[in-house]
Amino acid sequence: MKPWRALLPVALLGGLLGLTTPAAAEGGVAREAALTVQHDRVGAVRHRLDTVVEQLGGEITMERAVLGTDGREWQARVVIRVPARRFDAAVNQLGNLGTLQAQSNTAEDLAMRIADVESVVVAQRAAVARVEALLAQGWDRADLTAIRSELRDRRAELRRHERSLADLEDRVRLAAITLNLVTRTPAPATPDQPDAVLGMADDLWWRLGLALLLGLAG
Repeated sequence: MKPWRALLPVALLGGLLGLTTPAAAEGGVAREAALTVQHDRVGAVRHRLDTVVEQLGGEITMERAVLGTDGREWQARVVIRVPARRFDAAVNQLGNLGTLQAQSNTAEDLAMRIADVESVVVAQRAAVARVEALLAQGWDRADLTAIRSELRDRRAELRRHERSLADLEDRVRLAAITLNLVTRTPAPATPDQPDAVLGMADDLWWRLGLALLLGLAG
């Protein structure tokens, strides 16, 4: 039996290994914002934030807090994802949690990138379907091994592009807002550990020197 690739029409091989007609894709804009809000009690604002995010239909995907020596939160950084249609309302509500110190908004048009990746996904799905159909035909062991290897590669490539498409669509569907909460008063100073260690070393040398002097005098 001839190799399986040799039996495929040229048009079928071109469709299996190349791209098909791109599918229509809905474009979208990925929106992001960064806010710095000042408040006397960062911890209290952080507790209120949970309620605000829930009302907006969003979620907190990352947060980091800085604690003072008294255990209070003196600074917090929170990343929030909200539905794109609620982006403006979210920015306004988050900015009103305290005194707005800084704000920046960005928008990135991902329509072309989404359309490009969609076209590749369509092509890869068609390629996988064609190779799967070949497995139902009778082949010798060498050709069957080659077809299965081709199928594994095509499925892996398809999964990679599907993940890329999902990430792009997620960026359009959910806007990202980074909220920096800062206090109006500086955090209490913490002891400087290197200086403390150095002071202990100086005291040790002083005691050794004194013991040496007393020994010589005796």
